[in-house]
Amino acid sequence: MPALLVNTVSVSPAASRLGSSRPATARRAASARHGHRCRAEASGSSWVSDYDLYELLGVERSSPQSEIKAAYRSLQKRCHPDVAGAAGGHDMAVVLNEVYALLSDPDARLAYDQEQARRSEFAGYTGRPLYSSWVGAESERRAVFVDEVRCVGCLKCALHASRTFAVESVYGRARAVAQWADDEDRIVDAINTCPVDCISMVERSDLAALEFLMSKQPRGRVRVSEGNAVGARAPNIFNEVAKFKKRFDEMKQKSAAREFQESEAARQSRTSAVHAIRSMSNWWYWRPFGFGPSAPVTIVLASRLLPPPPAAPADPVTERLQEAAAARRKTGGAATAHAGREDYWTPQLNLPSSASPPSIHQRGRGTPTPQGHGRRRGAAGEATVAGRKGISIDLTAPLLLGIVAAGFVSYNGEQVAGGGSGIQEHVGGAIALGVVNSFEMKVVLAGVTWSIIGAAIAGVIQVLGRREEDIWK
Repeated sequence: MPALLVNTVSVSPAASRLGSSRPATARRAASARHGHRCRAEASGSSWVSDYDLYELLGVERSSPQSEIKAAYRSLQKRCHPDVAGAAGGHDMAVVLNEVYALLSDPDARLAYDQEQARRSEFAGYTGRPLYSSWVGAESERRAVFVDEVRCVGCLKCALHASRTFAVESVYGRARAVAQWADDEDRIVDAINTCPVDCISMVERSDLAALEFLMSKQPRGRVRVSEGNAVGARAPNIFNEVAKFKKRFDEMKQKSAAREFQESEAARQSRTSAVHAIRSMSNWWYWRPFGFGPSAPVTIVLASRLLPPPPAAPADPVTERLQEAAAARRKTGGAATAHAGREDYWTPQLNLPSSASPPSIHQRGRGTPTPQGHGRRRGAAGEATVAGRKGISIDLTAPLLLGIVAAGFVSYNGEQVAGGGSGIQEHVGGAIALGVVNSFEMKVVLAGVTWSIIGAAIAGVIQVLGRREEDIWK
């Protein structure tokens, strides 16, 4: 890598004599501009463009030069041939030197960041469709594509060709999930019934790029206005497909040219060295937890005094994942296709008539409860249960208090009951007057009154006790 950053230009004697007439300041400025351009081009055409150098060193993209230098020195000590071994240590040391030489040069670092920004456009693009599978004949050159930005969620395409189209559950928009899973007549009918003409027949070679570009488009929940308009029209991605594929092909050609210039052994040794450095540059090894990019350099230097971690044994979880992946390949991926259908809403074809609404039992069994209502109903049920628990009072003590009060009045007789005085007249007549003024009624009233008073006191004590428990929890 240092060789890439050196601007070596061979100048003939004639050219030197012709250029000697120019002022020295102009020659130095032109040489500096040419050197910066050569370093930028070298950094853009080097193998480092295929890797994230900041991740390799374990630093942020906005890290200052001092932090990059500290990370480089820390890794260089651990990757030294005397520490990591002569075989792998030499390759890792060479890679680290090239990475640090690029990131320590402001112009080369700027060119690298610009190249990575251009490459970020293709992050996640593999050249294969993202969410549609191919079910049709291999000789078929056409494919079905839905412009999800223009889709209004009318569900007509999913009703006409339910195996080809589905409605995704996040935004409620249609999507072609299986190419040519239905007959061509059904697919054509679904295209013709679309009210906004958002379904198109495209070239099969453009399908992967179209789906990738569509995944980058901002979308929201479908909401049709009064005039059946869905808002402002998004940029036409059909005009961007050719440009996108051209830029992707250029990037692939550059990568292929770089791979052609070096041997397979050199590429494999560099790849293994990069993987080894990435495993060592984990932040847990040289950056303390809880400190961001602005962590003091002293903390970073102190953390480097720790001994290197021992080699980790084989992860059993990884082995189980590999076994599961092998079993999945044997089954042919049928389970994956079935699981992917859970992300889509399936329209119900046997809808009930409006004249005969479903009964209460049918609603309880077949009608799905909306998610929001279910949450509110669950919260209300929990509140009801909590309320019932709150009013449940132990009546043992109040009943005992009422029995004691009634016994006390009965034992003391007329002294406590108020002697022979009572109500002189009653609306119910003499019988009602006798019942009210009877000694037994006074005993019962004393027991009931003190039972109510005891229940109220017990309820207050229970509420205060529960509040104290909630506070401690």
